[in-house]
Amino acid sequence: MKGRRGVEARIKAAEQLLRLPPDLPATRAALADRSSLVVAAAARAAAKHGLDGLQTDLLAALDRHYCDPVENDPQCHAKSALVEALAALGHLAAATYLRAARHRQPEPVWGGREDSAARLRISAAEALSRNGSPDLYRILAEHLADPSPEVRSAAARLTGEVGGERGALLLTLRLHLPEPEADLVGDYAAGLLAADGAAAVPPVAALLDHADPVIVGGVALALGASRLPEAYAPLAAALDGVLRCAQRADLLAAIALLRCSEAAERLLQALADGGEDAVAAAGHLRLYRDRPEVMQRARVLAAGHPVLLSQLGSDA
Repeated sequence: MKGRRGVEARIKAAEQLLRLPPDLPATRAALADRSSLVVAAAARAAAKHGLDGLQTDLLAALDRHYCDPVENDPQCHAKSALVEALAALGHLAAATYLRAARHRQPEPVWGGREDSAARLRISAAEALSRNGSPDLYRILAEHLADPSPEVRSAAARLTGEVGGERGALLLTLRLHLPEPEADLVGDYAAGLLAADGAAAVPPVAALLDHADPVIVGGVALALGASRLPEAYAPLAAALDGVLRCAQRADLLAAIALLRCSEAAERLLQALADGGEDAVAAAGHLRLYRDRPEVMQRARVLAAGHPVLLSQLGSDA
């Protein structure tokens, strides 16, 4: 019990380093602590206060926590915070991040073992991206096939941000491979649209015909969020061919996100036609409050219908 109280006191003291003025000696001492939670708090303090002089200490602590990692750093709290601190302080050595980006840490859980290093791998990939590492695409390819859905999703986002032909090719391949988590297909679609722009619309839009409504909804929202004018036609065509209310709601939401004149007209038409689409369209038209002419037409169409007026908003 006494030992536990001692660890808790050290953790509390390390967390105080985040709120107190920069204290290099105290932060250095905390980085050498036996508790991974103390080290994690000290790493966050080093990053927050820009304590660049601690890079050697951060690297030593990181190396230490790779040894017997399940015992010394359960849940990868220390390693994740240390990698993030090194990245924040401008550490450039690719080897540091490559090791972290490939680290797996299976830990005992009820009924088996579970990897706890997803956040660590994601943080390392982000650091490689910021540093312009030539190894980045290798890591992105590995992460797009990672067992962790969290890592695959982050890799899709990061690949989209990096863009370029190589990024677009990686995401095109990933989009056409089997994915056990249906909601991640929308992430791959969003990444591809970010990486390749209008050229990505046809392969992404082809999935609007998928049998899984989760995939259709995710892909539709990715197309809408892209704000690409070329995305309107396939979304409108998909809406014309769908009867299921839930799927129509996803498609209307996606069309609304485009915020183009064609999208506004489609929402106004749905409002005029009445039914469940009208209620959804009225809610989505709130996105067009900065267009007085659109809102004026919406108010006229919703006149005498309290539910529609309510969906348009109090200032409609």
